[in-house]
Amino acid sequence: MITITGYTIEDIKKQLELENLKDDKARKTEFKIPQVYPGELYAGLKLDADTGKPVAHVVLMAIADKWCPWKEQKEWAASVGGKLPDHQDSALLFANLKHLFKDAWYWLDPEYSAGYAWTQDFGNGGQNSTYKGIEAFAVAVRLIPIKKV
Repeated sequence: MITITGYTIEDIKKQLELENLKDDKARKTEFKIPQVYPGELYAGLKLDADTGKPVAHVVLMAIADKWCPWKEQKEWAASVGGKLPDHQDSALLFANLKHLFKDAWYWLDPEYSAGYAWTQDFGNGGQNSTYKGIEAFAVAVRLIPIKKV
């Protein structure tokens, strides 16, 4: 059984069921927690920015072990089958899996401008635009779209 930040998949399913019982029938929605592969960790639910409804599960695939510029880290994430996280993905990683990260900056996927991209500080949780030529760590994530059951 895979443990996710102290909770098993069954624990998370039970919690979702309890939350659904609290909601009225019009708002009741059930989700299947996806199977994660060995070495991966479940980070949480990604919500639609406009509606607040869950749209995907965020799964941590790997953490880079060296500092590199943004382009190289983006290529590394793709080479392991994932992508750099966006703002929301990274906030979930910080909220739920912070203990796995060094107190350092990690690249995010969205570009801020031609020469800058976003970063996440896993020391204090801040996100900032940074020159793409400097070196920072990276993390690879994959998203699993929510399928209503």
